[in-house]
Formats: sequence, structure tokens, C-alpha cells
Amino acid sequence: KNLLGHGSGHANDQMVQAGIMKVLGSLHGRKWADEDIAHDVEELQAKLELDVASLSTYDVYKAEILSGSLEWSPSHKSPKFWKDNVAKFSEGGYTLVATLVSVVKSESVAPCALAVACHDLGCFIQWHPDGRKIVSSMGAKAPLMQLLTHSDAQVQKHALSTTQKLMVMNWELLSK
Repeated sequence: KNLLGHGSGHANDQMVQAGIMKVLGSLHGRKWADEDIAHDVEELQAKLELDVASLSTYDVYKAEILSGSLEWSPSHKSPKFWKDNVAKFSEGGYTLVATLVSVVKSESVAPCALAVACHDLGCFIQWHPDGRKIVSSMGAKAPLMQLLTHSDAQVQKHALSTTQKLMVMNWELLSK
């Protein structure tokens, strides 16, 4: 709590990137003998949740994808992030998309990373005007379909969602 919002650049983004929101979520449900702890956890969680959307920067996302260690972070789930940054994916000949496709094609990747890669490919297809064509041209369809039978339920769920977006011409019409 002492580092919350102080100094230039703040430590908020580093705390969120390190996964503190998940920790705070589990701490929030506990009963504490000291009421101050419960209050501090609640306050910290509330203040960081306000910053989560703005902390989801493209540079942080790009570094995460290129590092190969994919985990659920705010940028993956933020529609605002995808809407604002999808055009940047064309940099370097769609290197980030190619990296995500290579994760999906790999057999030695953790289930969480596979689920995140599937989800992100789906978001790219959804938000980029030519996303469907770009992902298809990189050969992602067959590996995505193979992931439909993966042992992890989250991988199956995100692979199915992305496969649907890949197959449907106007995915927007599905929500109407």
C-alpha cells in the first residue's frame, strides 16, 4: 500500500504486471483478526482496479508475447486495449501474430499459455479488419482445431471461440 501511486511512473503497473490482482482477490475473501488488513487489501484492490485499463499498454503486451511466457494480464481481456492497439500488430510483418500462432502450434506449452494465445488470436481476428485472413494465412486453423480436444477445459474454450471467429465471415452478426 505504501507504494501505491507514488513517484514518477508509479509502482502500480509493476504490481499489476507481477500478478498482485490475483493475490488481492484471494486475500479479499479471508477473515483477518486485524480489521486494518482487510481495509488495506480492499483499498489497494479498488485503487489498482481503476488503473488496470490504463496500465494495459502495448509495449508491456509486446514484451510478454515475445518473451513466450503468456499469462492472463489486463491487456488480454481489455476490449479497449484491442480496439486502441490492433493496428500496431502490423509492425514487423505481424510478428506478434506469428508468435501467437507458433505458441498454438507448439506441443510443449503450458495450458495457460495456450489458452491466452488462443484468446489473443481470437481478439486479433475480431478487432483487425483483415484478422481472419492474416491468421488463416499463417496456418493457425488446423492447430486451433486440434486444441479443441486438449485436456484443459480453458484451452478448449478459447480454441473453440477462436475457431468460430476464424470460420465465420461476419462474426458481429452472431451477437445480434
